[in-house]
Amino acid sequence: DRCPMAEVRRLMKTPNAHSPELWKAFAEQGSVGLLIPEAYGGAGLGWVDFVVVLEETGRTLMPSPLVSTALAAFAIREAGSPAQRERWLPRFADGSAIGTLAVLEASDRPGAEGVALTAEAAGDVDVLRGAKCFVADAGSADVLVVAYRSGGPAGSALRLGLVARDAPGVRIELVPSLDETKRS
Repeated sequence: DRCPMAEVRRLMKTPNAHSPELWKAFAEQGSVGLLIPEAYGGAGLGWVDFVVVLEETGRTLMPSPLVSTALAAFAIREAGSPAQRERWLPRFADGSAIGTLAVLEASDRPGAEGVALTAEAAGDVDVLRGAKCFVADAGSADVLVVAYRSGGPAGSALRLGLVARDAPGVRIELVPSLDETKRS
């Protein structure tokens, strides 16, 4: 009811291509936090439950960063440190933050084989230098979960790092796509 086709068309012309008010309402009903453990403010449910919500959002073509945020939350849930989980999962669950995965590169090779971005160690942090392509909802995301390699050439360890959209050196370039409900 809150996202008829006229609203979808209106939202497609906005900078974020989604309604922050509708996103907040969606989070308040628990849909954003379905895959997030209860300890972090989520519902602690599984992928089957999430797919039911996706079917309904697809029925009305509701533009939102739901899939991107769910994937980022799942990656942090599974591979993040306790501090990262504490910082981001509650914010994803309550809709106050949006996340996304940054995996694809210019080679457009899916999976681990396509990750060539490397990091330079700088004290206790890794500094990433390079680019990711076609990052869904990058224009709306507060944090990007970035796949990269550490320790040298492409054969080195595959890692995930959290990069805040406002971190020094981060530049997000929005490019047109066939799906005008996404800003990637």
